[in-house]
Amino acid sequence: MSGVNTSKKSRKPITDKRNEFDFTDILFVRSDGNYLKLYESPSQYSQIRLTMNELEKQLDTTDFLRIHRSILVNTYFIEGVQYTGNNEFELSIREGILLKSGRSFKNNIEQFISSR
Repeated sequence: MSGVNTSKKSRKPITDKRNEFDFTDILFVRSDGNYLKLYESPSQYSQIRLTMNELEKQLDTTDFLRIHRSILVNTYFIEGVQYTGNNEFELSIREGILLKSGRSFKNNIEQFISSR
């Protein structure tokens, strides 16, 4: 599967108690305990104090896809999805970033693929 989601829409920003981020700039989110790293590039990220579940409540599910218990991906930047076996996938996103899914998120990814 290839191609980029062209349905980029403006939504309310991602917020914690002190910061505000435009979700359209975020490639993916990786959790680190009660903190989240919001990646704008492979080496540039901002850290906020939120849990993954709190962030998911703020987001539109069509804009971000949960692929692992600690990873959310902005669907706008997904360039390809490759099945790697054992109910796992590898997603390629902008700037050559490869992210591996968790087995328990197979249905989320298959649903995303079928909706494109």
